[in-house]
Amino acid sequence: MVYEEERKINALAYIALIHKSLTQKPAFQTYIYKYTALIDFAAIKECGRPVFNFDYLALKNGPVPKQLYDNKEEYLKTQPFKDKILLKKDENRIIYEPTGEPDLEYFSDYEIELIEKIVEKHAEKYITTGVICNVTHKEILAWQKAWENRENKKRVPINPLETFPGILSKKALDRTPVEEVAVRYFLNR
Repeated sequence: MVYEEERKINALAYIALIHKSLTQKPAFQTYIYKYTALIDFAAIKECGRPVFNFDYLALKNGPVPKQLYDNKEEYLKTQPFKDKILLKKDENRIIYEPTGEPDLEYFSDYEIELIEKIVEKHAEKYITTGVICNVTHKEILAWQKAWENRENKKRVPINPLETFPGILSKKALDRTPVEEVAVRYFLNR
């Protein structure tokens, strides 16, 4: 578990660093949430597995990593990422401020390239949190499905397998290799 947590912390630091470098703006929690979701769901679509292994919730403004979202106030107090990221509050927003160099040894070349590609694509000065929320609404099919089926709930878990419509109704031999990896990964977690 320590290894997974170190991967997440280093990824968050790297994402915040790239964001701040490209936009010259702080990496507010909304950007961090949306970047992680875009990266994880792109990896699921391409490889069948996420990069960060967060569980995601569907909220009105798109997907959020449950661990970060549900613990944000506690994390502000305890600063569990302080070696790599300092969490600060600005009005009602939490900022992920990089404090140390992320250790990229935790990631494969593919994962580093995917992180960079996603963040660089969306880290522009003109891209507001509203714009990045809309991007996740359009690009993450699993969020769309969870949000459509939420009934009157304000938050519901996202099933990553919804990235592939009808995946569980297919026989194993009818699934693509990526779909089969996703089924085996998510059903065995």
